[in-house]
Amino acid sequence: MFHLEKAMPWPELHDQLKEVPLLQQPGDSRPAIYPYANAEITLERVRYDEVYPKTLYVLRSNLATQENIAHDLGHAGVDPLELMGAITIAEDDLQPIGMMPPIIEEYEGKLGLIDGGHRACRGRWIGRTSFMGVVVRGVPEEYPPYALNNTWDDIRIHETVPPELSDRKHYVGPHYKSLYRDYSHIIKSGLRG
Repeated sequence: MFHLEKAMPWPELHDQLKEVPLLQQPGDSRPAIYPYANAEITLERVRYDEVYPKTLYVLRSNLATQENIAHDLGHAGVDPLELMGAITIAEDDLQPIGMMPPIIEEYEGKLGLIDGGHRACRGRWIGRTSFMGVVVRGVPEEYPPYALNNTWDDIRIHETVPPELSDRKHYVGPHYKSLYRDYSHIIKSGLRG
């Protein structure tokens, strides 16, 4: 059973998001790049019909985990799609995991879901029309999102990660990994929403 361990208020999360670097790749000798350093970062209610997912798939097991998290935290009055900051949760004696509102970036005038896909998909599929998200505007053009926008109807449920890249996302090019945002200093876990 998942339980809430601690919460990080919005002002602290906002400041930590300013320090999100691009994910360093093996052999990458460039200095750290912080695409959100001068961006406008807000916590907003976002409607599903305003947001484009980046992913083409979700894993059934991760959807089940998100369902369990929502159920268990619901007993404490916490909704994973209504977070007003970041939280740390734990399941029994397992390592704690972090969760923050889904991350959305505005690029070329459209809002794209960067992080939080499983949670957001679960919410949409149970009939929600909106959720609380972190919206980032003004990321420098040389650091676009790692993948192109899709529609919610493009997303398929898989048992395992699809072997073909084209079944995962429409990546922006061969060096898409250099555009990943590294949230690990905020969310100290491998589980992503």
